[in-house]
Amino acid sequence: MTASLSFTIVVPAYNAADTIGDTLASIREAVRFACDKRAVGACDVIVVDDRSTDDSVAIAVAHDAPDLPIRVLHHTENQGAGCARNTGAAQATGDILCFLDADDQYLPSHLAVCAGAFGQRPDIDFVCTRFTTSRPIDPSWIPAISAAAIGPFAIRRAAHARIGGFPPLRNFEDTFYRRLADKILVGWYVGNETAVYVWRPGNSFDRQWAKFQAPCSEAALTPGDMPPDAVTAAFNQRLASLLRPAP
Repeated sequence: MTASLSFTIVVPAYNAADTIGDTLASIREAVRFACDKRAVGACDVIVVDDRSTDDSVAIAVAHDAPDLPIRVLHHTENQGAGCARNTGAAQATGDILCFLDADDQYLPSHLAVCAGAFGQRPDIDFVCTRFTTSRPIDPSWIPAISAAAIGPFAIRRAAHARIGGFPPLRNFEDTFYRRLADKILVGWYVGNETAVYVWRPGNSFDRQWAKFQAPCSEAALTPGDMPPDAVTAAFNQRLASLLRPAP
C-alpha cells in the first residue's frame, strides 16, 4: 500500500450537534488505524457548517487536534449537503476526498482499505466500499444502499473536479453524483464493510426503516425512491456535456 496519498474528509453539517462528535471520533479512529498501518499520508477534516443554529460548530472546533486537524468553513445561507461538500472539496488539499455525513460513522478500517485499493490500482479514480447499519436490515439492501451513498466512497480530488462536483440539489444529489462517477470515471467496488449508516429518529434511515425489513427488489421501491424528471434531465445534461468531445 502506498503511504504517499493524503486524504481530506469533508463533513457537511447542519444542526448536527447530537451526532457530529461521534462522527468526528470515528474519523479520528480511522486515521489512527491507517497511520498505524502506514497506509496513508497526511489526513485532515473539513467541516462545512451549512448555517446551523445549534452547537455543531463548537463541537467540531473542540475536536480539532494535532493528530487530526479540523477546519470549519461556514455558509452564510443553508444550501444543502451537496453544496456543502463542494465548498469543502474546493478548499481541500488531500489527494483523495472522502465525504461523510455528520450523522454517519467510519469503521476503523475505512481509510486503510481505500488507500490499499488506490495503491493496488493506480488507474482508478474512485473506490467504493460497503455500508453496514447501526440497526439490522435485510442484508439484500446493503449493496444497493452502498452503491448510491457517499459514506463508503473515496475519490481522487482531480476526478471530483472532472465531473463537476455535486449538483446544487436538495434531494438525490448523492445518486446524481454516484451515477455520474460510474458513467465517466474508473472505479473499484470492494466488498469490505467500512462505514456505518446510522439510524436516528427522523433521518433518512428512519424514514426507510419499514422498507428495509423486506428483501430488496424493484417491487419494494416507492415513487419517492425515483429521481424526479427534473433531476433526470439535469443528470442527462451534465452527462452529455462531459461526454462531448473537446473542440
